[in-house]
Amino acid sequence: RDIWRERHDHQGAMAPTPWVDGRLQNEQRRIDAGVADGSLTAREARRLQAGENRIAAEEQRFKSDGAFPPRERQKTLHDENRLSRQIYRQRHDGQRRR
Repeated sequence: RDIWRERHDHQGAMAPTPWVDGRLQNEQRRIDAGVADGSLTAREARRLQAGENRIAAEEQRFKSDGAFPPRERQKTLHDENRLSRQIYRQRHDGQRRR
C-alpha cells in the first residue's frame, strides 16, 4: 500500500511542457532583439515582459496539481498567440527608442 502511494503521489510534480517553455524563450528573444535594435520602446518592452511573466506564472499555477489538461493548455496557447501578435505589432508600429 505504501509503495502504491509513493508511485502515485503527484504532489509537487509538474507536467512537462517543453512547447510552452520553448515558446516563452523565443518570445523573450524577440523582446530582447526589439530592445537591442530600437524597435521597442522601454514602455513597450516592459508591457510585453509583464505579459510573458503573467503567462509563465499562469502556466506554473495550472501545472501545480501535476496535470495540464486540454482546457488549460488551450488557454495558455491562446495567451501565447496573443503575446506573439503583440510583440509583432509593437516591433513594427514605427515607434523607435530614442
